[in-house]
Amino acid sequence: MNSRSDTTHLLAQKGLKSTRQRNAVLRVLQQADEPLTVDAIFMQLRENQVPVSLATVYRMLDLFGEKGLVTKSVASASRATALYQLAGQHVTHVLRCMRCQTTVPIQPCPLDKLEEHLRLQTDFEIKGHHLEVYGLCPQCR
Repeated sequence: MNSRSDTTHLLAQKGLKSTRQRNAVLRVLQQADEPLTVDAIFMQLRENQVPVSLATVYRMLDLFGEKGLVTKSVASASRATALYQLAGQHVTHVLRCMRCQTTVPIQPCPLDKLEEHLRLQTDFEIKGHHLEVYGLCPQCR
């Protein structure tokens, strides 16, 4: 199955109409190595010559969040930047420099055991998590 039919299938599963713009946003998120900001998604769409406004990208991401297609997290307390990734996509944990925004992946996931403990303790159906540790990288210190 190619990525267009994958995204069309994802949209259909959630009862959403498949459009060029929606498929393009989902493909950008599928190909991402880490959660992305709205601006990063918008820039990739522009580079791929997908005609879409920034406001439309925001609306699509809100709709995808309501339908459970994407998860949203806040990048850091100092910037309050929202990050988006496909729901169920491999969770990325990062160290992020507050000055230059460089990210360093944290591998393996340090939260798997905690997530299982919380699930057993609270009977929550945990859908995912995101960890970001922020500070200053060696070059910015």
